[in-house]
Amino acid sequence: MMNQDYHHHHYGGMMDNKAHITILALTNEYCKFKLSNVDTSIANALRRVMIAEVPTLAIDLVEFENNTSVLHDEFIAHRLGLIPLNSKNVNGFAFTSDCTCNGHCEKCTVELVLDVTCTEAHREVTSNDLKLKDKDRYDGAPSTTLSGDQHSEEQNGITIVKLKRGQEIKLKAIAKKGVGKAHAKWSPVAVATYYIVPDIKIKGHMNTPLGPTGNDYQRPHYEVAAAGQAISSYCFTENCITEEDRKQMREIVKRFTESCPTKVYSMTPDDRIVIDLDKCTYCMECKEFANEEQALGRDFVTIKEKEMGGENENLFSLWSLLDLFHQSKL
Repeated sequence: MMNQDYHHHHYGGMMDNKAHITILALTNEYCKFKLSNVDTSIANALRRVMIAEVPTLAIDLVEFENNTSVLHDEFIAHRLGLIPLNSKNVNGFAFTSDCTCNGHCEKCTVELVLDVTCTEAHREVTSNDLKLKDKDRYDGAPSTTLSGDQHSEEQNGITIVKLKRGQEIKLKAIAKKGVGKAHAKWSPVAVATYYIVPDIKIKGHMNTPLGPTGNDYQRPHYEVAAAGQAISSYCFTENCITEEDRKQMREIVKRFTESCPTKVYSMTPDDRIVIDLDKCTYCMECKEFANEEQALGRDFVTIKEKEMGGENENLFSLWSLLDLFHQSKL
């Protein structure tokens, strides 16, 4: 994991503390990171910038020379615009509105060609059939293969149109630099979400008749089990006298952990509770179960928004268009 720190302004003044970014997962097509010590408004502003302000390359103009497929030119042009293109060096391109050329040039655009004739019973035309006119360049090439473990189905690319014998499609496509606020095809992320990380505490006090009367041990302490996890430092059966008591308490706590639909809680062999904070959706099902279970009590579990230095901790997840395509093929 990586940590990045930066100072930020808050309501007109400079805060003494720093915002923290922790990278939890990072691939060419997916990113998950934790943003701590910032106000929710800052987190939402960052999400909006990632969707609308980060430039990429996308097909903007299409010139058809021949199209005998079942789809109209406009429909195919729309599909071409949504195909993700390699934009690693997008900063080396100029916006067409800022370029000094007359129309388009290699400094502001990338030209691709598509020329397919079906000689079989049927054929799928995919993004892999799109070829760069300048074969020495890689910028603007369709990004339709996995960077790691590749499967033959995913290597087929994104389907543009299906042809039957004798049908043909031939066109020239111009890719330009743009941002998502101008058109969604330039947005680098298909989905950009964030939510405030919860602060979940399991109290070391159980209103249970199974243990000695008056033994009120309140120890809400936790150890870090793994990234995004916490584990209770006390054994929830240590207050039980007999093995039958322990068995009953284990059954109660097991039903408590199973009450969560997203599986936030789990039990260890030594009767402790592991909490996976990243899975919580604030549904409060576990709290409702504890409120109704006399042996646990209304204050058994507390759930609130996690704060660090007076600010929230936010978990971001970003998916590219290509990542959603791969998931849809599974």
